[in-house]
Amino acid sequence: MKFTELLQDDPVIPAVNARIVELANAIRQKTLEIKKAPAGRLRLSVRGNGLRCYCMTQKGDVTGTYISQKHRSLAFALAQKMYDDEVLAKLRSLKSFLEGVEAKYKSLSLDSLYEGLSEPRQRMVQPVRLPDEAFAERWLSEQYEGKDFAEDVQELRTASGVRVRSKSEVIIAETLERLDIPYRYEFPHELQRKKGRSCSMVTFYPDFTCLNRRTHREYIWEHFGLMDEAEYVSGCLQKQEIYEANGFFVGENLIFTMESKSMPLNPSRVDFLARKYLL
Repeated sequence: MKFTELLQDDPVIPAVNARIVELANAIRQKTLEIKKAPAGRLRLSVRGNGLRCYCMTQKGDVTGTYISQKHRSLAFALAQKMYDDEVLAKLRSLKSFLEGVEAKYKSLSLDSLYEGLSEPRQRMVQPVRLPDEAFAERWLSEQYEGKDFAEDVQELRTASGVRVRSKSEVIIAETLERLDIPYRYEFPHELQRKKGRSCSMVTFYPDFTCLNRRTHREYIWEHFGLMDEAEYVSGCLQKQEIYEANGFFVGENLIFTMESKSMPLNPSRVDFLARKYLL
């Protein structure tokens, strides 16, 4: 592997961002739980082999009101609340720490080093990692020949003018365009197909080949629109086997969407998948 390829996929910021989002969600949830908890703080007193519980609700109260065995659930709720208060403080500290890590890491990024060069100097050096926009522009500039459209096929185009083959593909393509996700429609991929001991090359034209600008990773997005038909489904399974044999796996670098007559493509799911894998 060339040195310039070693740093193309930077997992640090995505991982930190994901953890910050998780912490923010946990903070919101824990804050709501604390608001619903009973007022007061718990004081415990051990006498012999017994444990006595007290609820302190007034400021400056260091004794509290005794909680009888009948109302012991209040003691448990107060104990949980006090623990949750400490959890919430830790969550906020972790989130603040990671936000600082994110800001510092970005300030030291290789992208900023290259972008800080004058245009003549940029042309004279080979960056160890192309900035996201420059990488996306280079990726989109590659010329290719897709599949031809038959003359009797209905002409369907996205808002930007890209011709596709189905209304569902319009939904997917326009979602990618709306989210500013680079894609190539029916870009040819040369894949190996094994049959017994023999191996041959086959050209696949996936519906969409997409680029995650942030990670510089390429994804194949296939939409299967005739899942009511047994023969079509069989072909989909064969296609998946070929993809997997060539290093494409659903959830890693391969996205599948499907529909049938009774379950049409859900635009919300398309948006969810695009955001999950491609942003």
